[in-house]
Amino acid sequence: MKKIFIIDSFNILYRAFYGIKAMRTSRGFCVNALYGFCKILLKIIREQKPDAIYAVWEGGFSKRSAVYQEYKKNRQLPPDDLSPQRDYVLELLSSAGIPVIMLQDYEADDIAAYLAQKVSCDGYKAVIVSGDKDFHQLLSDSIVQYDPSNHSFVTKEDLVQIYGFIPSREQILLYYSLVGDASDNVPGVKGIGDKTARIIMLRYSSLDDVYNRYESDPDITPSVKRLLSAGRESAYMSHFLVSPLHVDDCLIKKVEQWSFDAHEQSFYDFFVRYELFFPFCLRIIKKQQLKINYSLFLMFLQHLLLVV
Repeated sequence: MKKIFIIDSFNILYRAFYGIKAMRTSRGFCVNALYGFCKILLKIIREQKPDAIYAVWEGGFSKRSAVYQEYKKNRQLPPDDLSPQRDYVLELLSSAGIPVIMLQDYEADDIAAYLAQKVSCDGYKAVIVSGDKDFHQLLSDSIVQYDPSNHSFVTKEDLVQIYGFIPSREQILLYYSLVGDASDNVPGVKGIGDKTARIIMLRYSSLDDVYNRYESDPDITPSVKRLLSAGRESAYMSHFLVSPLHVDDCLIKKVEQWSFDAHEQSFYDFFVRYELFFPFCLRIIKKQQLKINYSLFLMFLQHLLLVV
């Protein structure tokens, strides 16, 4: 089965920024997040040999904040050294022929969910590159998640280790509708935590199922029933916030094949420009009999010492 990799771009860039020590070029550009992003991208290309790659980006979240004004209000603005590196990554993706998809008012999660479901329906295996747990709801026989923080795949079978069983998509949405999501400021139901949500998740198939039956369920305690009753509106609002938004089906008409060999030179030129030397650069130098810029090569060695 052909594999389509969908990169949650800012998620990877953000984690790399905080996971790698500061690195600056001779011109003073901060490139630690860029280096981490490129390192992950090259590892995927080299080891997984994707048939196609898409990079998705945040386009805003006004559709959700219109429903809940506090949505993501707990997020801080990106550090000054991070924001320019977003443009560097976009430059790399453009020169390397990797499609970048961003839609106004849609989050990267929405676009990644749409792409993953579309290509899986078309007979491909979709691989979402992200450390975000929100993608657990999408996992299936043909959709998996690749977590670059530990270079591991998360499949639907792995959900047993997280939830105690393999939940359906609606059951995962039910869980987060109840407990909320602190990282995005999703409230959930006040008073219901992880333990109670897991018990409810095992007994019910969806949030609608809970509110259709919980009052007559003898195994749901009176105190939990009171919490569910008081938190009904918040639960349904949270369900909307954690569910992928519908994306127009004409976003991509055809999966375009992608080959690293066809873009090898673009990668090399970009890495030289931003003084990011990876082992494959030496292969290009040897193949094309290029002269090595030793001052830049020494800087590359210095970068290796910083990030090891």
